[in-house]
Amino acid sequence: MPRNILKIIDKTIIKPLKIHVTLVFLFGGLLMILIGASLENTCGELLLRIGSAILGAGVFAVIMKSAQFTELFQNHIANIFYRPDKALKKSILIERWEIITKSLLNNVIPITYKEATDKIKDQYIETKMEYHFQSYYTTYDISVDDDSNWATIKVRARTTLALAPGIDNPQLIQTYFDENSSDDNEDQFKLLALYLNNVDLSPQFNYKKKESGDNAYELRVPLVEYVKSSGNGIKEAPFEKVLEWKQEITKDPFIKVEISRYIKGLTVRYKITDKHKIHFRKFGLGETSGKGTGKLDGEGYMRWDITDSDTLLLPGQGFIMVISPI
Repeated sequence: MPRNILKIIDKTIIKPLKIHVTLVFLFGGLLMILIGASLENTCGELLLRIGSAILGAGVFAVIMKSAQFTELFQNHIANIFYRPDKALKKSILIERWEIITKSLLNNVIPITYKEATDKIKDQYIETKMEYHFQSYYTTYDISVDDDSNWATIKVRARTTLALAPGIDNPQLIQTYFDENSSDDNEDQFKLLALYLNNVDLSPQFNYKKKESGDNAYELRVPLVEYVKSSGNGIKEAPFEKVLEWKQEITKDPFIKVEISRYIKGLTVRYKITDKHKIHFRKFGLGETSGKGTGKLDGEGYMRWDITDSDTLLLPGQGFIMVISPI
């Protein structure tokens, strides 16, 4: 008989309470608050506190059982922690990065941590993320006139340009600084070829002098119409260009190349006429700095593999070539 009573109690009371536990919390807490409010003694105050806690638990249980909240947590809140690039806009991500970086640097350089954060953002993040290059292969042919000491430098570059996702109106930006600027600069600096995705763009685009007054010439090409998605969904395209310029090596024997975008894999080759040689040195942060050694290839060029195809170069890294007589 007692067992039957227990079964009846379990079926009619216990199981329904388990199924509707949120309602039990809500109505139970509300009932205790009403009873506690009617009792003007210590027991009443205790019931008020317990009832408030149970009512709060009931509200939270209702929210947690809501399908809308569950979906929100799975698709949005989890993304903030584990996939911030999918959950937040680029501007918000950069803002969060600044907060974290300032907090870290404040413990190291408390006086200038804000300035350091701004320099890092400008050098590596803010204007450097629209695209990057993969397997960058560049060749220098340098011819020196012994009588005038002017060098003619022809540079051929081949690489793959890859667009970052979610960028509006990305533009290819290439900058050349002319240390020998003069009125006849057009004869000294030439864009001989420009190909993007095997389309000849040299008739449409060329370097134009910037208004900054620092002898800088800039090439800008809109990328949306030339760089298309490949089969794997990545937007990338082959990129080629040929430049030629002249410089007086007695005044300016340096050829300095500073990387302005991320590059994954870089090879540099050069060849110079007799009676002259090239002193080659890498610069910048990380393992690419220092002298290293170049190797003569089968075409008479000195070849420097700055990084392999799996190693990333950062903006600000690069190399210097110094022309000198033997």
